[in-house]
Amino acid sequence: IAYHSGIHDGTYNWKQTLQELVSRDVPAVFTSWSEEDHKLNVEVLTCEFLRAAVLFDEPSPFGSPWKRVGCQEVDQFEVCRNNMMWVGIRGGSPMKQEEIHAE
Repeated sequence: IAYHSGIHDGTYNWKQTLQELVSRDVPAVFTSWSEEDHKLNVEVLTCEFLRAAVLFDEPSPFGSPWKRVGCQEVDQFEVCRNNMMWVGIRGGSPMKQEEIHAE
């Protein structure tokens, strides 16, 4: 489980780790602070490079009941909660290294 990993924001390069998880059929869960954060994480996981098989994509049943407003720099009125959303993956059909280098 990767809590609030921010796989979409580029602070850390998740590309190789995500490719290994998908290609080795390792189950993984990623939580998000907000719906927008979650949407961006799902876009990364389902992009042409990874094509992860999504098992679930929904509000987390374990999300914090306490809401915060303005936790993101992008939108000061965005509602956020710890572990608000989650997405689970297992396997998929990631691009092979030779396909990546051909592009």
